[in-house]
Amino acid sequence: MTTLSPPTQRLQGTDGIRGRTQSSESCSVHNPILAYTELGVLTDSFFELYTYVFCRELIHSGFANPGDSIVIGWDPRDREGVFSQAAIRGIQKSGLTVLTVGVLPTPAIALYLLHAKAKCAFVLTASHNPSDQNGIKIFLGALGLKLFPADDQIFSDKLFQFDWKLLAHETLQGKVFDRSEEASDVFIEFSLSKFNSWLSPTSFDRITLVVDAANGAFSKIIQKIFEELPVERIIYTNVDFNQEINKNSGVADLEGVARIPADMIVESTGRFANYDTLVRLLDEGRRQRTAIKSGSAFCTAVVFDGDGDRYFRLDYDAFEDDLIVLSGDKLAFLQAQYLKDTGAWGKTVPLYVDTVESDMESSRAVRKMGFESRQSAVGDKWILWQAFLADWTVRSRFYREALSTPKFVHSLEAFELLLSEMIHSSNFEALKIVQAFKKIESLYFEEGGSKLGYISMRNELNQLGSSQFLIGCEESGHIITMGFLNSGGIYPIYIGNGLKSALNSFSAIENLRPADNEDFYKWLHKPFEHGFHKSDSIYYVDSDLMNPDSEFRKMIVGFISDQIKSKWPGNSVRDVYRSEEPNMIYFLVEEDDKTVASIFLRNSGTEDKMSLYLRGRMKDQTVLNELSEQIYRYILPRVKDLKKIYAQAELLILKQLGVNALSSDQIKIVNDLEVSLVRLLSEMNVKQKLIQSVGQLWNLSERGKILLKFSERSENINP
Repeated sequence: MTTLSPPTQRLQGTDGIRGRTQSSESCSVHNPILAYTELGVLTDSFFELYTYVFCRELIHSGFANPGDSIVIGWDPRDREGVFSQAAIRGIQKSGLTVLTVGVLPTPAIALYLLHAKAKCAFVLTASHNPSDQNGIKIFLGALGLKLFPADDQIFSDKLFQFDWKLLAHETLQGKVFDRSEEASDVFIEFSLSKFNSWLSPTSFDRITLVVDAANGAFSKIIQKIFEELPVERIIYTNVDFNQEINKNSGVADLEGVARIPADMIVESTGRFANYDTLVRLLDEGRRQRTAIKSGSAFCTAVVFDGDGDRYFRLDYDAFEDDLIVLSGDKLAFLQAQYLKDTGAWGKTVPLYVDTVESDMESSRAVRKMGFESRQSAVGDKWILWQAFLADWTVRSRFYREALSTPKFVHSLEAFELLLSEMIHSSNFEALKIVQAFKKIESLYFEEGGSKLGYISMRNELNQLGSSQFLIGCEESGHIITMGFLNSGGIYPIYIGNGLKSALNSFSAIENLRPADNEDFYKWLHKPFEHGFHKSDSIYYVDSDLMNPDSEFRKMIVGFISDQIKSKWPGNSVRDVYRSEEPNMIYFLVEEDDKTVASIFLRNSGTEDKMSLYLRGRMKDQTVLNELSEQIYRYILPRVKDLKKIYAQAELLILKQLGVNALSSDQIKIVNDLEVSLVRLLSEMNVKQKLIQSVGQLWNLSERGKILLKFSERSENINP
């Protein structure tokens, strides 16, 4: 058997696999793993291999038995079903049963996994990424956890060790059942349940609502849900499966934007001129401007990403004639404040979890409200982990009070030892956790545990408001709060759910809003005192440069450290190792034992980019802005990977613009570079600020000149 050496790095990023898609027949590299590692291309053969190897691992580990159920669903970017059918074949060949749910949002697929008591769910999506990409997310049954890096590494090794050619000879053993209608019904019931929605009959009073589904997985089901809600007027945008997912829609282009001036929407060269949701919201707002100023009308938009687990809210401010953007930090803060004011947490100490990307001041603000605050690595899997740990403290207490047989107590102690060892080593394995947890649940009933006790526990959790964990968020729009499955689920469940967050934010804002209407919009823009918050991305990069043992990393750590110390000569500057994400470079600046700034550099786990983040106090914004540009300009030319076609095309454009300013039509790209010029220009202009427009012409920015000059000095842009 021909095998490949195990990889030095795992294949998965922050959340599963993502990359450009191409048919196996047209791909120049036939080995599906090498096509991904060398070209960044996901083929249909890769999808089949990925689901097959993972399902076989579930069986070999004892997590599943032949014939057990696997849920699979997808977003609408795979119009011909080439990749979804390949993934289904992989599950069938493993000998497991396939429950297909079709096009549904990620939270709906994860929810149906728990409803159906299946072993795992595959979600085929690239989330907010462009339509030429796809990906695979995995949820595990029983708890709905996602895989951790240790799981990913084990799985990656299995993929590399398997002879992919053998898969062609495997037969289709597993059966396939269509569960799309049932899964849709479960999600609609969940979304409208009083256990999961905080809405009141007046939450949508006087509101004109624009709903943007990003031409993604929410496009059809969202209309069914909102038909059941008392919204005065709804305008749907980007709900067409036949249009490009996430193009001029969804949350991705709104990240890092707090306000959108009208001229960025109405002017033909404005950044959001083609963003239909913003155009419609601004038009509606201006049409009702007098009524909005008086408080007798409101114009609001809910904006999802392509797979529906993220959400932003936008409001037309009639006093400023612009749009206010509420991203994850603000929405989570408002929901937390609402839960505090309603007394939802009872006697427990509520837990608020955000990530290193969040505004530093948001966690300070929630601590003032009485929350315990924790910071996790980037990725909602880490928030789900914190939710589980907090929830386990309540489950464990219940188990010990309900059943004291020696066999069961020993099982509990063994599970808690497993958790303790993982926490101590920071080596988390979701598969082991779920497997051990399921044994405890089974043993509980075998040893005489009563279902009535479960109902009693559910009532206790409802009285407490949460099992300590109350809310978790990412600035990018993931927000996780407790929910309950009406179909027999007794324990709370936690899933990143854009719709749940959207509905509950309406209730929170309705109950918290200031009485004065002009004050309302000022408060909405700034519900807490913001800190400094800046992120800058570099696209088409060599992510291996961030490996802990690379010379580049040592050089960059030294450079960043020197720059920070020059700005804060009297403060403590710490290079912090974060075990959840060892490749990240992370610095904290401390003053009088308090953190005043964080500066960090990390590879994206979802896109081909590396980002520089700066968080801190507003009074330090001048220093942080200077620091940001110094670090960014130094790193920019040194991380580009010219083996990638987008990096090659980007350099060609820079060279052309280095001679003359050109219009988009005048820019030439070599025919064999299969790139989207529209996407490339957007990422060069909006995301990296390498180019800028003057009228209809593009020319180089200072950053672009630096990158071009560096490339001219060296044949290889990498150090």
